[in-house]
Amino acid sequence: MSRYWMLLALSLVIPSPALAAPGDYLLLHGTVADKGTSTVVVKSDGGRSYYVTADASAVSSLRAGEMVAVRGVEGTYPNELKADGLDPDSAKRSWRAPSSAAAAAGMTLSYKDWRLPASDRYESYNTGSGAYTQVEASTLPNRLDAGELIYDRTRELWVQHPSVGGRNKAFMEGGTVDTGSMITHGDWRLPRGNRYEVYDSGSSSYRVVETASVPGRLDKGELIYDRTAAKWVQHPSLGGASTYKSGRLAGRVQSIEGATLTVLGDDGKPVPVDTSKLKPEAVRALRFGQPVEASGLFDAKRTKFGATDLEVGK
Repeated sequence: MSRYWMLLALSLVIPSPALAAPGDYLLLHGTVADKGTSTVVVKSDGGRSYYVTADASAVSSLRAGEMVAVRGVEGTYPNELKADGLDPDSAKRSWRAPSSAAAAAGMTLSYKDWRLPASDRYESYNTGSGAYTQVEASTLPNRLDAGELIYDRTRELWVQHPSVGGRNKAFMEGGTVDTGSMITHGDWRLPRGNRYEVYDSGSSSYRVVETASVPGRLDKGELIYDRTAAKWVQHPSLGGASTYKSGRLAGRVQSIEGATLTVLGDDGKPVPVDTSKLKPEAVRALRFGQPVEASGLFDAKRTKFGATDLEVGK
């Protein structure tokens, strides 16, 4: 028995924290440390080692040091995994953006605090010549870091320019960006053409307000009523919930532990996603490195995302 098996055997009897429980579905990625006939030790990207049992034919093709994604069910112990699939060299997969314009139109380029509509046309402004040059959205992170003056031609707004205080807060996290028929403000999605009213609980009266002022009023906790749709946008009767709140999270599948899917966001940060409201079979069909875009809401501290829908890219 090699030292890997001995060390792992010891770890199986030592309790360790885990998001999943025996019988829960797991998807993890890591490096092959050692293998037997139908067993393999995988050191996950998170640093934990797993004792994986799988089909002998799948194990025989693996090599020490090779990267692999494993999916299956957690066994009796936290470090035990009964695999129903091995995906060798999965880390070499490329992540491609959706090919259809319709899919791309709803996506957001997230970089640091920036939130940039991926389908917009962006231009770099040259102060010397006074010329605008169209640039690819994928090049924006480096251009913004370099201090280039960037203009969003689609929305006719500066993204970065001294006239907007340097960085336009409308394109930052929590900012408001005009998305045509909708106003997007953080997790809020507000139909632009609707009539909104603020409710004064003291006088029990409603007062029409400018649509553009609604995001700021929501941040202040004001009670907002949508007269067009005849329903509350924000009110104590909703118990914190609102049909006007809908967040989006785009990234790549990093791991699955029970009902928690970890997505590596476009900004390179891992985000735990609660998938308890999704169909289990849809979650189990996911593979490491696969691009996904989830609909739902972040928690109050924006540390966890509750998914209500999940779209899978190619």
